[in-house]
Amino acid sequence: MINFEDIDVQALLDATAAERWAKLLKLWEEYKFNFRLAHDQARFTLETSPSMIIATRQTLTQMWLLAYAAWRAIEAYSGVLLLLRLNGLPFNWAEVGKLHGQSQADSRLAALLLEARELGRLEQLEHFTWPDGVPTPDQKTFGSVEDKAAHDLALFARAFAVLHEMKHFMYEQKPVERPSEHDEEIICDEFAADFLVGRIDEYALGHNWSRADVLRKRAIGMAVSAFVLLERTPSDRWCGSKSHPSLASRLQRIVASVDLPADDHFWFCSASLLVAKLREEEKLPQSIAFTDMKHLTSQLITFVEG
Repeated sequence: MINFEDIDVQALLDATAAERWAKLLKLWEEYKFNFRLAHDQARFTLETSPSMIIATRQTLTQMWLLAYAAWRAIEAYSGVLLLLRLNGLPFNWAEVGKLHGQSQADSRLAALLLEARELGRLEQLEHFTWPDGVPTPDQKTFGSVEDKAAHDLALFARAFAVLHEMKHFMYEQKPVERPSEHDEEIICDEFAADFLVGRIDEYALGHNWSRADVLRKRAIGMAVSAFVLLERTPSDRWCGSKSHPSLASRLQRIVASVDLPADDHFWFCSASLLVAKLREEEKLPQSIAFTDMKHLTSQLITFVEG
């Protein structure tokens, strides 16, 4: 499925933030990043030690499936949210659930989440049957524009997670500079976000894209990574732990790095992902009034806190 060797990680980061290639090579030379696959095991494994960053094939593949599930969440809710925004209506889950086709969209999302969770419980990746209709990580051609978009977002989500662990590894090499555990998690998120969007002007200029288009795509990928984080963290730990800050505080920092208009498509996607997880965890209030999609996203993040 996915090899986790140095050259593959470099290729991933070149594909998702090509303008940072010189920076990546400089960091690689200084810190000698060491990525290795661990033996298959029935738990989520993407972690850093003083000598290496390790993952299992199950975890890398599970992250991929969850990223594609995030795309299904966007499909399930972004159109509904647009309808509510255009008509100045609050988000009311009881009413949204009655809309034509909503239960089917929710079922498609739930089915893929179940597949991803099943994979996480297996001892061997070979025991897993790949879900129908889901592109594989190494797929080069796609049956639809939507599948290609989901594939690209999954790459950005994976890059964000890898960059986060790389920053942890950098602290392992220079522990004298190490902050508190909570602060380190925030700093690692900020490092990943900055790597992906901090120099997008250069990429946009060199590829004849608008800055907003580049930022939007990468930022949605970061939102997908946040969805994966919400999914793999038990909801009773969303408020934080001794080693990790609350997920709400982390999500607030991530979206703060995105300077797009308040009704940009990014905010529709982010709100859709949050609605999907909060609905499943029964954390959505009966009704949410909002002035724009950024406002709705900010409110939804507060409900992650509980």
